[in-house]
Amino acid sequence: METFHTTPTVLNVPELLEIVLLHLSAKDLLLSQRVARLWRRTVQRSKSLRQTLFLEHVEPTTAWVLQRGDSEVVRAGPFSLGSKIVRELPAEDIHKVQVPDQTGYSYKAIWNDLLLRPGHWRHLSLDDRAQNGEGACLVKFSATAPDAARAMFLTHPPCTHLLLWLNWGEPEEISKPNGIRLGDVLRKVEAAPRTPYLREVFMRLKGVVCPTKADEKEMRERFVTNAYRRGIST
Repeated sequence: METFHTTPTVLNVPELLEIVLLHLSAKDLLLSQRVARLWRRTVQRSKSLRQTLFLEHVEPTTAWVLQRGDSEVVRAGPFSLGSKIVRELPAEDIHKVQVPDQTGYSYKAIWNDLLLRPGHWRHLSLDDRAQNGEGACLVKFSATAPDAARAMFLTHPPCTHLLLWLNWGEPEEISKPNGIRLGDVLRKVEAAPRTPYLREVFMRLKGVVCPTKADEKEMRERFVTNAYRRGIST
C-alpha cells in the first residue's frame, strides 16, 4: 500500500528554507532563485537574504574620523590632503561629537566582492583611501550578471558618490543619495563609446573605506595609542 507523507520537507517551508539559504555565498544565493518559484519568492521576501545579496539597504554602524596632519593641507572635497584616521565612532554619533581639527569622516564598509575587486590604488594606506576614496574595478561577472544583479549595491553600507574612469578620459561622477547600484555604473559603461582601450572599469568610491585585516589591526593599535595620549594630555 502506498504511503503518503503529509509532513512537508524542509525546503518546502519558507522559514526553514531561508535559514538554509543564508549559508550560501552571494553568487550561489543569486543563482538559487532559478531553482524554483518558492526559492525565488523566499529570497525576494526575506530582508536578511536581500541584505546578503546587497539588494537591501544596510545602515552604517562605524565611522572613522579624519583629522588634519601636522603639515599644511589643502581642502579636497569633504576631506583634506594629509589627514589621518584618529578615532572610531558609532555612525549615529558622527554629527554629534566635535573633534578638534576634524577634516572629514569615512564609513567603514564591506565590498560586494561579487561585483568588485581592489583597484590600482588599493596599495595606498587606509588614511589615503579614506580621504580620497576606495579604489575598485568591476569584475568580469558584472558584465554578464543576471538582470537581478543590476539592482545590487556596490558596498554595505551603500556608497552614495563615486568617480568613474572610462577610456582613460576625465572621470564621470555618479551620485545617488540612496546608494549606488551596479545598474547605475553599467548604464554609464554601456553609453560610453566602444574602443579597444576599454578593458576595465575603474572607480573611486567616496565616503566609504573597506579595510583589510591588516588595516583593522593597524587602526586598533593607533586608537589605543591615541587614547593613551589623550589620557596623558588631560
